[in-house]
Amino acid sequence: MFRQLPNPPEARQSKFPSISRTINEKHFSLIAASSFAFLCAILVVVFLLMTNLANLISINAVQANLNQEKESWQRILLKYPDYRDGFLTLANIEYQLKDKQEALDLVLKALKIDPNYAPALRFEEFLSKN
Repeated sequence: MFRQLPNPPEARQSKFPSISRTINEKHFSLIAASSFAFLCAILVVVFLLMTNLANLISINAVQANLNQEKESWQRILLKYPDYRDGFLTLANIEYQLKDKQEALDLVLKALKIDPNYAPALRFEEFLSKN
């Protein structure tokens, strides 16, 4: 005649705790700190990649500009083959483009035109040391 009532919810939870609840309660601060550190690391990596990409774009733009100047000075020197300043300018451009041997050859052409040309002598000395 007497019917037994089911256990109240509090009794069931204290008797059989949920695993996810136990993990969340015990390790919430550790999970939060780990997530924050991981997010910060990702942000730093993204920032460094963007900075490197911007630098690469800038370097490519400078190199393209130097190549345009090089072509322009080559045309000028075809028209004026005794222009010593033009050879020195082109030597400087070649040096900036990392072609030291071509720069030295152009300085020697400038010195062939004027053996006492002081800027060319200094640049030749500089190129010989490096």
